[in-house]
Amino acid sequence: MDSGNDWRIFQGTGQPHDGIDLLPAPPSWRQFGHTAKIPEESFIDARYYDATRTTLRGQSFRIAADQSDLVNVVNAALYLRRPLLITGKPGTGKTSLAYAVAHELKLGPVLLWSITARSTRV
Repeated sequence: MDSGNDWRIFQGTGQPHDGIDLLPAPPSWRQFGHTAKIPEESFIDARYYDATRTTLRGQSFRIAADQSDLVNVVNAALYLRRPLLITGKPGTGKTSLAYAVAHELKLGPVLLWSITARSTRV
């Protein structure tokens, strides 16, 4: 690994690893008050979740040479504990990036939440 990239938790290689454990503790103002991991069964709708397809989608995603800064952006969001809004035309890999991050960092299934122009907060 290049010493200039030692800080990266997400590498974009598609190889699962435990690098997420190297993430420093969040600052005191960013604590959410719950430390227990929620069992995957409690939030996966088995009717729509296909573990094989999800795993393959995460494994097969590759970051193009002209998008190398994307790895840094993902890592910045991880370190800052902030959401990352990815925009782009259909088919450019926005959702596949989420699958790749979840797969590589062993974060569990990607939760799908469809948002439209008419979505409202409940």
